[in-house]
Amino acid sequence: MSPARITVHTLETGWVDDARLAALRSTLDEAERAQADRFAFDADRRDYLVAHGLRRQLLGRALGVAPEALRFAIDEPRGKPRLAWPEHTGIDFNLSHTHGLVACAWTAPQPSAASVASVGVDCESAERPIDDELAEVFCNPAELAALRDQAATRRVHVWVLKEALLKASGRGLELPLHEVHIGLDPARVLGVPARMGDAADWQVEHWHPTSRHITALAWRSTDGASPTVEHGHGLE
Repeated sequence: MSPARITVHTLETGWVDDARLAALRSTLDEAERAQADRFAFDADRRDYLVAHGLRRQLLGRALGVAPEALRFAIDEPRGKPRLAWPEHTGIDFNLSHTHGLVACAWTAPQPSAASVASVGVDCESAERPIDDELAEVFCNPAELAALRDQAATRRVHVWVLKEALLKASGRGLELPLHEVHIGLDPARVLGVPARMGDAADWQVEHWHPTSRHITALAWRSTDGASPTVEHGHGLE
């Protein structure tokens, strides 16, 4: 039996020239374009346009449909987006963007493959300041002890791993970050809130797509098998 496959693609928004940005914008629906226009700063607008345009481009290619034909829906406030059209694709996906970087992850299990039920991705600046007060909010005592006297970027790694995990769960920040227990070296899930099921069903990984960013991927397998994770980066 072949394993399920997760693809995660990252792109530095600075690589996207004005012509490519306009092409990506043209694939967005009216609501997405309106949201982009509400950003006060050009850099934030660019990050949003590249993220949502890239999501359409990548999912459209995976499904064999035009990017502008895709329709998205969210069933509840702050819920996880899903494909409203086409329906019943077997694809779960997630999107993240931070200053200068976007990340999109998706999965389409084959009929006989080990199944990945959900996927989440998060990216953040490696230089994001996380002081002791914030660390005490999202870390549990065991994580705080493990991070003591460690480099500041280690806190960012824990942050993005937890964010990706909660996004994969579909609950977002509805679940407190300190109720999730993450281990590093290697990255692994040691504990989750009861509403997320068994910690053993969840897997994570993290990496530096650029020297300035950290990205994390999380997923839940229905049979405990590890999927094949394929990475892409840059313009295609």
